[in-house]
Amino acid sequence: MKRFLFAAVAAVLVASCATDEVKEYKRDELNFYTSVENATRTEAITSATLSTFNVWGYHAGKAMMSNLAVTKQADGSWSYGDKYFWPATGSVDFYALASTEVGSHTLTNNITATAPKFTFGGKLATTGAPSDYIMPAAGCILPATMPDMLYATAIDEVRQQTDVVMNFRHAISQVEFAVKNNSTLGLEITFGNYIAIKGVKYSGTYSLPTTMATSEDFEDAASHGSWSLNAATADHVLKQQHTSAVAGSASDMGLLITGVKIINGDNLDTENIVLPQAGTVKVVVPAVIKQNGIVLFNDDMEFDLDVDWKEGYRYIYTLVLDDDTDLLWAINFTATVDNIKTTDEENVRVPDGTKLN
Repeated sequence: MKRFLFAAVAAVLVASCATDEVKEYKRDELNFYTSVENATRTEAITSATLSTFNVWGYHAGKAMMSNLAVTKQADGSWSYGDKYFWPATGSVDFYALASTEVGSHTLTNNITATAPKFTFGGKLATTGAPSDYIMPAAGCILPATMPDMLYATAIDEVRQQTDVVMNFRHAISQVEFAVKNNSTLGLEITFGNYIAIKGVKYSGTYSLPTTMATSEDFEDAASHGSWSLNAATADHVLKQQHTSAVAGSASDMGLLITGVKIINGDNLDTENIVLPQAGTVKVVVPAVIKQNGIVLFNDDMEFDLDVDWKEGYRYIYTLVLDDDTDLLWAINFTATVDNIKTTDEENVRVPDGTKLN
């Protein structure tokens, strides 16, 4: 197995979006206000792009609303078809889901008063992978068909004249790759047009938290739900998107780039959604390494990653090319001398492999 020296950058949690003041109403009609925690930099759904969600509401164990579609209006407010009003006494528990739900994947809602959850039936794509990637007969996972999935909970809400604030969280993780060239010997690297992450689980059931999920308690594990993933795994294949490099310092993180010699680096701007999971996955990246135009390596870089991907986090793994990379075979020299031995007839050159120290 070929291995590549790399450095893994820890998970980055971007601060959650600030919540605006809620608007007051003069009646008891039930309305919603939303925010989306900005836990990943380029997530599919943000507070600005969230346009619809579905909500379930339970009062005293009975359903007030079930799979109610709520849509954003032109003025930024949220509206639903029927009118719902607050009960005179007691509280209401609200659960909401939002997803891009694209491709052949399915998202089944199993929301009840005591066990709110959804089942993600991940299916493998058999077409659409990068041309150089040899797709298994069963297919692979592609970013274009991996949906963002969000949830929100508002628990023990009582009769009020303000909107019910639904703070949406990402139930998924995001994984990105960068490259950094630390070579001082003029090594140049050109990547193929994909990264394959092997051994990724892609389907399962997510149980929503039964406590309030606010924008202030993201680090509190009890405020999150949990995934129960199926055992099946597949390749998660990310296509390279950039075709040119920009000048920068040697410490810049660079993007894995198709057909370009990486010397200083490029800005990272890509999205790769995965289900949160822990374990070991294998990363495969085709690459060509040259020195002074001479090919030193032309094969797949392979390395194992021990991962613990948690919901709502973005993980950046930086592949580091340096002069000590174990992909390459350094040229070293050992000197020997052929001794001259004298016979009666003539001088004869006889190699004896004596090393010169």
